[in-house]
Amino acid sequence: MAVAVVSIAAQPLADWPMLERLAAALVYPLGFVVCLMSGAEL
Repeated sequence: MAVAVVSIAAQPLADWPMLERLAAALVYPLGFVVCLMSGAEL
């Protein structure tokens, strides 16, 4: 779901597809960090 949110938020970056890919790629490690900081089990 987070990837979908970033994809929609990055639509104005459609002129620069590499920035759109970079934004989507940063979602995964960010979600992992948030999960670790919240103390949730993986």
